[in-house]
Amino acid sequence: SDNKDAAWTFLQWLQSDGGGESLYTDRGEIFPALQSVAESPAFMTDQPPANKQGIIDEAAASGVGGFGYFPEWDELNSSVISPYLESIWAGEANPAEVLPEMCQQANQFLADNGYPK
Repeated sequence: SDNKDAAWTFLQWLQSDGGGESLYTDRGEIFPALQSVAESPAFMTDQPPANKQGIIDEAAASGVGGFGYFPEWDELNSSVISPYLESIWAGEANPAEVLPEMCQQANQFLADNGYPK
């Protein structure tokens, strides 16, 4: 950019608690990059997007497990969920017949691993 100083000033304002916060809270179209703004009372309102706390929780867990869900996710996915889904996608199983069993096994796996925590 030919206006590096102006661009930097704008980015600083955009990511400040007092500046960009109004863009996030008034319109709900952008999720704040700063945790302090995301967790602020101004953002955590009934304005869109819905389930903001879930997005914040997922971001906080992003370094856990392969996909950030919980430490045992990879094991649950590979040993319980994926085999069932693969049989459904291959046309070898009827979802209505096998998904209740998959859910039962997933619930047992979670219980065996101390969930909910």
